[in-house]
Amino acid sequence: MELHPFLEPDTIPNHDLWYVLSTFGDCPSIRVGHTCTYIRGNGENDNGKLYVIGGANPSGAFCDTFVLDLNTMQWDIMDLPGFRARYEHAAFIPPSSPEKIFIFGGADNTGNMNDVQIFDTVKNTWSTAEVSGNPPTPRTFHTNSLVGDKLVVYSGGHSQAEPVQDRQVHFFDTISLTWSTKIIKGDAPKSRHGHVMVGVGGNQIYLHGGMARSSFFDDFHCLDLTKNSWSHIKNKKVYPTARAGHSGTSVGSMLFICGGMNRDGALDDLYRFDTSCKTWCKIELAGPTPTCRLDFGMCTIELSRDLPSTTSENTDVLETSKHAQEILELAMKPGSASSRSSSTIGSASSRDRQLPESASSRPGSRQVGSAGSRESYHEYNYESSSTGNDIQTLEEGENLSDEEETPRAEGATSSVFNDFIKSKHTMKMVLIHGGMDTEGEIFDDTLVYLVE
Repeated sequence: MELHPFLEPDTIPNHDLWYVLSTFGDCPSIRVGHTCTYIRGNGENDNGKLYVIGGANPSGAFCDTFVLDLNTMQWDIMDLPGFRARYEHAAFIPPSSPEKIFIFGGADNTGNMNDVQIFDTVKNTWSTAEVSGNPPTPRTFHTNSLVGDKLVVYSGGHSQAEPVQDRQVHFFDTISLTWSTKIIKGDAPKSRHGHVMVGVGGNQIYLHGGMARSSFFDDFHCLDLTKNSWSHIKNKKVYPTARAGHSGTSVGSMLFICGGMNRDGALDDLYRFDTSCKTWCKIELAGPTPTCRLDFGMCTIELSRDLPSTTSENTDVLETSKHAQEILELAMKPGSASSRSSSTIGSASSRDRQLPESASSRPGSRQVGSAGSRESYHEYNYESSSTGNDIQTLEEGENLSDEEETPRAEGATSSVFNDFIKSKHTMKMVLIHGGMDTEGEIFDDTLVYLVE
């Protein structure tokens, strides 16, 4: 079985691989129907935090809140009162309150909900919003459809495979805490649940898939809030197959959807939709896909890494440094007048190269992500391997002269040069967590995929 590589703090990810996020601490237990929400950090050196809220397993719904510090990769459970246990709810962050996570709807063992709760990530407190207007009927609504400071709600789950019959578009204003509806022109999508709704840009909501009773949908719609109209986007040669229980997120003008289920079982594919040219692309991978799953959490996160700079200023420094290094290397050749030693000391650049670490090569690690982490845990034997030392060791009795104790200019120049041209780069990554397959296996893994 092929395993996913781990994304360690010094890993530079490839664009065609899923990575297991290497984390520690009290991680969320296996669950479905939870939400993953990303809170940006303060400044370029702060990667921010990921919040996992609610969800359920066969024992019932959860009222817990987990936070993953993306700087230390440490999980913590927050034992906070005030949150009502639920699953298959919506979670969203309005731009006007970037420190607050709003929760709408979902269900527990007693039935569906239509309340709004708010988590303040600065004060670490839960509260229930006192809303005005006419809220939607109670429903499951496991998606994220935010435009500006407003949540947009359309359709959702009523009972088992039956969707709500309400075909109105509902808006929740997070500033005034008010529900409202609008008259929307065009042909509205059929009632459904398990669909994806994602806001892209400032005024558009994209809706894909879902199901009603035994029917799975592959249709794709755009709700344009500038024109207050629905439009149906016709499927072309490449498009996601009919599915429900999948998840979606946006990165700039791109929409990503992943997984879900159809009549044949759970799915593991990843699609990208370019809203500028209205085309789908199925993303091909060089490694394994995530385990087939549905009803999982998904969001976009940002991680900073030190990468080589490509600015024109650093390019000029690059050429100058290369020229200086060539002159020094020529002068330092054995036998030349400037040569101090024939002992070899490797350049610093050879110490910077690292290969991605696979899940099977970590000491005593939990198996997460390769085939979907379940309740069972597996230990792996680990035997360290060396890629070679950079500094040549001396034979017994051999000593360096005073002159030889100074490292070669070649190594020093390379080290200074390599450190100089590195700069901070923010990577945008799709993150998925947990979920289940159609055989009843429930997961607790966290995987990421580089998109930008």
